[in-house]
Amino acid sequence: MRRMTAYLSALLLLLTLAACGGTSDLVGTYTLQRITAGGGTVDAAALSQAAQEAGLSFQVTLELRDDGTFRLASSTSGGEQSLEGTWEEADGGVTLTDSDSGSTLHASRTEGTLVLSADGQSMTFAPVPANQAQ
Repeated sequence: MRRMTAYLSALLLLLTLAACGGTSDLVGTYTLQRITAGGGTVDAAALSQAAQEAGLSFQVTLELRDDGTFRLASSTSGGEQSLEGTWEEADGGVTLTDSDSGSTLHASRTEGTLVLSADGQSMTFAPVPANQAQ
């Protein structure tokens, strides 16, 4: 009887962990911090400030949703462009798969940021605190 109780307790513990362990700590909204390309780095806040001084707007966000989907959006005075698809944790970071083309991008996880790299360029994103996320 004691063995059966131990077995049921272990099973209950596993079911409890499975029910609440599905959300990754990566889920959330991230905002662009800097762009690196051609050997130079541009600070996104400075770029946004320059755009604002010219009467324009500039913002790039990455949203990783708990349902495994993502949205990478850039918003400027000229409109908005976005890339959507699915994401999964892989190789110490995140792999994003575009729902239209099936192409993938990998973002490495570095000191609390996500760094998307492709073709010698990179975009570094930092998490937006939950109370500031839109």
